Amino acid sequence: SSSIGSKFSYVIDGKRVSKALVKPERERLYTVVPKLHSVMKSHTGGDWKSFTLTINETGEAKTKFEYQ
Repeated sequence: SSSIGSKFSYVIDGKRVSKALVKPERERLYTVVPKLHSVMKSHTGGDWKSFTLTINETGEAKTKFEYQ
């Protein structure tokens, strides 16, 4: 999708901050996200359309996938 990596947001001190990604970070997402999609589909059979990655203060990561 052309929207991959176009923006991200995070919450710090209770405030949501949105930022646009710029090169080279944005370009990395154009290769990493399709690879993640392929790996997840081969392991689960699911075809997700978007996901949210959450990392808390202690560094614990969680993902939430939205399937088609």
